[in-house]
Amino acid sequence: MDARITKAELARLLPRLHGLDAGRPENLFLAVLRLQDALLAAMDAVAGLARRLGAWYRRQCTIAELSALSDRELADIGLSRFDIARLAEAAEEPPERSARPAPRPARAAA
Repeated sequence: MDARITKAELARLLPRLHGLDAGRPENLFLAVLRLQDALLAAMDAVAGLARRLGAWYRRQCTIAELSALSDRELADIGLSRFDIARLAEAAEEPPERSARPAPRPARAAA
């Protein structure tokens, strides 16, 4: 039994993609590249959605944990109830990176 697919079988298996003749290898290659680009874009969209959902969940957990504290406990750590939402939003912002890397500490002579 031969596992290779003939051009005729390939033409039956793959419908005509956006008006392209699926029997010509260069057209099939272009169609595969377009499909790959579409799949990568969809994966990026799903990854972005997952990041936003994760950030929202962490923000909600932070708000819930701080809201569970009493006014006295919040005052002990220097916060008020009005600071909770602002603090949860600020915790999600990425820290600013400096243009230069931090210097390495000097090694001690052995």
